[in-house]
Amino acid sequence: MDEQARHPLLSIPRPIFWVPPIRALAKAINLGIEFNRHGIVALGYGRIGKSTALVLLSQDREWREYSCYWHSVLPGKPAASSESYFFNTLKVSMNLKVREQTQSVFSIEHAVNYLCEQAASADAQVIILSIDDANRLQGGDYDHLVTLDNHITAQGFRLFVVLMVQSDADRSDVPSFDKDQYPSQITGRFTADEYTYLGLNGLSEIREAMCAFGDQVHNGRTFLEEFAGNAVRNGWRMDQHAEGLIDAAAKLRAENGLDPDAPFPMQCFDTACYYLLVRVAAESPEFNGLSPQSLRKAIEISGLIQIELSRQPKDIKK
Repeated sequence: MDEQARHPLLSIPRPIFWVPPIRALAKAINLGIEFNRHGIVALGYGRIGKSTALVLLSQDREWREYSCYWHSVLPGKPAASSESYFFNTLKVSMNLKVREQTQSVFSIEHAVNYLCEQAASADAQVIILSIDDANRLQGGDYDHLVTLDNHITAQGFRLFVVLMVQSDADRSDVPSFDKDQYPSQITGRFTADEYTYLGLNGLSEIREAMCAFGDQVHNGRTFLEEFAGNAVRNGWRMDQHAEGLIDAAAKLRAENGLDPDAPFPMQCFDTACYYLLVRVAAESPEFNGLSPQSLRKAIEISGLIQIELSRQPKDIKK
């Protein structure tokens, strides 16, 4: 099938939509900029929705209280980082040519000029640099961020770094970021503020997210109208089953020795909603509501249990 002819819900990747955790992160970034910070550490478990949050925040400008230019970077994991490696990584993210023999001072100049030119073109004073998987950064990389910050400031712009850290990347069961290992010039600029990025937490957030999922619009019709039109005309809403979805997740978690009230990872939530709408509602001619069995199956298919079991230390897994 022609990808352009596909419904967005049937395409890869599927649309990203606003949910409470993303709005909370947007608010934290705005507050950081307002209070003259130069960065924020955002901590979250894997598959909780961190990367998709960064994508949405980079694409949507309505949430920004300041004129910003957003640039995204995915760091590598070299055996040992260096100034040249760090700034060449920036240049790769900018699609700038990297020459092996280029001295680091020129890579610094190229990266800084690119960011400042883009900010000027966007009539922005703040340059937001988002670093996903920032847990891969090494100690020296924070010194290189200071260098970048100094050069950008010298050109009359303001740098704000979003350090998105996967807190269980080392299989630890305790989400943390050791700020004490860095000197004051790094802590004061980039790591003084720590924000915990959670999944969907509680009934109200699950209900709101189910509404946001189903109310997305394509060609004048909501996703619910597209895939469950008859049921919608009879008054059905997906968020009517928010409590049932939470109960199904809690039961499966309890059966596997997991916290029944833990936040719902965004990846699992999106997969569960997709299954319920596309594979249950749309494929059932007489559909008029979701059964407890369908809700349980959605949780199983979502991978929730496997993901949460993988976070536990091996010696306490069932």
